[in-house]
Amino acid sequence: MIAARQTHADACISLAGPGDDITSKLKTQLKPQLPETDREAVFKALDSLKAGYTLGSLPTAYPAIHQLFRPSVQPYLISWMKYDPAVQLKIVTIPVLIIQGRRDVQVLVQDAELLKTALPDAQLVLFDAMNHCFKPVKTNSMQEAQTSYNNPDEPLTPGLATTIARFVK
Repeated sequence: MIAARQTHADACISLAGPGDDITSKLKTQLKPQLPETDREAVFKALDSLKAGYTLGSLPTAYPAIHQLFRPSVQPYLISWMKYDPAVQLKIVTIPVLIIQGRRDVQVLVQDAELLKTALPDAQLVLFDAMNHCFKPVKTNSMQEAQTSYNNPDEPLTPGLATTIARFVK
């Protein structure tokens, strides 16, 4: 959304985009995956990054957290955490297409609805069987999502490319 404004784009497409700030989204995503004993430390680390501070040490030995908070990624996270997508979308003055999958386990339909609320003129398209990587899946299970994420031969959700092409034209 910011890039679209800065480059004077003719239109903007949000593909499985979060509807709230990434700090909140990460807390929501990580909560069920983290042991309760590590949760508070990880959430404090996220708050520290959001405040603009890099982490001197990682908050837990949990491997996924080490990947997420590795020092090379922290400046990127800090820069990303400054923005709320719904707030940014409110100031977009070009046509916007919001695309979301109902079987996305990372970004939910509620996120797309938050974006649509922020910009009522935006076009919202929901795909019933699409996950976060835009692939068709049968369930909302994290296991099925991971399998499809790692399969480059899995096709895109039927109708996705056509929807994007029609909007762009």
